[in-house]
Amino acid sequence: MTQITKWWGGQPQIVNLGRLDQMSLDENFAEMIRVAIAARKNSQAPYSKFGVGAAVESESGKVYAGCNVERCSYSQTTHAEQNVIDSMVTTEGSVRIRRLFLVGALLDVDVPILDHDIVHKPVVLCPCNNELVWPCGHCRQIVWENCDGVILTPVYTLSKSGDLFLAHIGDLYPFPFGPQNIGIKYRDEGGQNG
Repeated sequence: MTQITKWWGGQPQIVNLGRLDQMSLDENFAEMIRVAIAARKNSQAPYSKFGVGAAVESESGKVYAGCNVERCSYSQTTHAEQNVIDSMVTTEGSVRIRRLFLVGALLDVDVPILDHDIVHKPVVLCPCNNELVWPCGHCRQIVWENCDGVILTPVYTLSKSGDLFLAHIGDLYPFPFGPQNIGIKYRDEGGQNG
């Protein structure tokens, strides 16, 4: 485990980041990368010119795709994470996110398409890097509400150069407020919609 100190409001916060193990990089994960890269190409981003593709794997193992869709009224823009999670819920109902994958860059930047062999290369620890795309606060809330409070739900991002990074939702969104705080369960103990 590596510890990185982040400063929030003048106070340090220790974040534990682990190196991805080879078991995390299975065939479904390789499919998530391909799906997110393909979805990014469908981004509708005429204003920011920044395309984001997302893939989510549900607890059933199904993989879904989403991209950002901008509108001239910015408040009506759909973020890629929101798009993909809503697609998952539309198809399967209220199921838990197993993991989320993101790729984003300016539309004129080609992000490398990784083949299965490259996916299994060693992965660099997650630095604070402005070239990486992590969920915004709005999307972190959406991820949190759909991961059943599992703070170790992995969120992966691919850099423009093809390097893969990992953080957990509990580190990205350290003091969440969600359905659990107000006694709401999206699913019962058997995984059925509540």
